[in-house]
Amino acid sequence: MITAEELLEKAPSLARRNYEKNIRMRKAFGLVNGQGNCAVSRHRLGIAKMSSNGCGAIAVYNALYAAGHNPDFNTISLGIDCFALRLWGVFGTDPDKMEKYFRKCRIAAVKAADYDDFVMVMSAVKVGILCYWVDKPKRSFLHFVAVINNGEGFDVCNRYSNRKTPSRVRSMGDFCPKECYVCGFYIS
Repeated sequence: MITAEELLEKAPSLARRNYEKNIRMRKAFGLVNGQGNCAVSRHRLGIAKMSSNGCGAIAVYNALYAAGHNPDFNTISLGIDCFALRLWGVFGTDPDKMEKYFRKCRIAAVKAADYDDFVMVMSAVKVGILCYWVDKPKRSFLHFVAVINNGEGFDVCNRYSNRKTPSRVRSMGDFCPKECYVCGFYIS
């Protein structure tokens, strides 16, 4: 993974200011859930607080943590701030820019070709990141979550803004029907 120092060399001024504020705040520890009121909810991403637009950074952090890495939340959010935001974070993380983010930040992630591919491969791998429409496709909010294969189903991290623990589901269809799928990534 890329270091914060390497990212800061090319970071726009807003991303640098956010990083400087964020490193003085509470740190993420363990899996992060309940984006609206968690350890990182007051951190900055783009022009907003993580409580409103930080699901992409939280999903990447949770996926890396669940995959056995020792991720630094502030470095992850700095990378998202540099490479993957939509309109300075007003609309959160741009799913189309996530591949670039993973490549630039040297994170081993593979994009799923489609929903069926994501569902099939998630039955064999441990961790993935899923972006989906929360309600009606193209007429609701996008949300990123980390999905952890627990052997009997999946733990969905940060599914709800106010829940402090992952949601346990039996299948992807229990929370993300095929028509709501936007993209997915597998983390190694």
